[in-house]
Amino acid sequence: MPNAPISWIILQKYNISPLHTYFVSTNIYSFDSNKQVIRIDIFIYAFNRMFSYMMTMDFKQDFFYRLWKEKDKTNFEQWIYNSNSLDFLAIIGEKLYLEIISEIGNCVTINEMKSLVFENLPTNLKAELRIYINKQQKVIKAKCIKTECLNYDGQENRNWKLKVGDEYFIIGISVDLKRKFHQILFQIFDPTYSQTTPYLIPAELFEIDNRTVPENYIITFTDNSMQIDPAEFVDKTYAPVVFSFWEDYYDDHEKAVKIFKTTIERLDIDYKPIDK
Repeated sequence: MPNAPISWIILQKYNISPLHTYFVSTNIYSFDSNKQVIRIDIFIYAFNRMFSYMMTMDFKQDFFYRLWKEKDKTNFEQWIYNSNSLDFLAIIGEKLYLEIISEIGNCVTINEMKSLVFENLPTNLKAELRIYINKQQKVIKAKCIKTECLNYDGQENRNWKLKVGDEYFIIGISVDLKRKFHQILFQIFDPTYSQTTPYLIPAELFEIDNRTVPENYIITFTDNSMQIDPAEFVDKTYAPVVFSFWEDYYDDHEKAVKIFKTTIERLDIDYKPIDK
């Protein structure tokens, strides 16, 4: 059997940086003149390093998910206390871990706990968490770039009471070329403003970094207009009680209200973003 750079194959397969190992240039299987000696010690060492790295990555994913989605204060607190402290130390360090452990018992709500943990994270880990949430969420998001523009009828300027730099969830996009003003409107769902009512805001107040329409949205064309909505809200999939989904929703028909709630949950919209 010829020498084979198995170590490099393992690094590539599991996306492990050479910085995390000491055996990149060493073949795991290295035979002497009799072709009998296998350097099993290097293999065991490499496997342990690889396994430890993979477990750290799994813990980080679990950590991100709980910090984002956990709703129960007791579950979140017990998970932190019961988790292996070495896993925490590997991603946030001893000092930050001890600060979290010593203070988390004083938190009254789940959001206070999450804020405490989030504020103690290193800058790079905060950035990783935001990337993780962005990848997991199934909703279009837009960043506010200004707060004032003309009102709906174009008669006067209006402050739309947004916060520059904040991201907002876009439930739908309405394009109507027949409108004289604001031909493009975003249907924004902002849980900090209202947990039940989306509202239309001029698109010029926002910018969208990711211009890809998620697979779960449907584009509908009519005369000189276009609508982009989650699949559950369009006529092709929703059988209206009266006229349309939104008419049913604003008339408080139980069917539409229930579908709205389940859709918001499916889109992974966090009602109270942890970094606000």
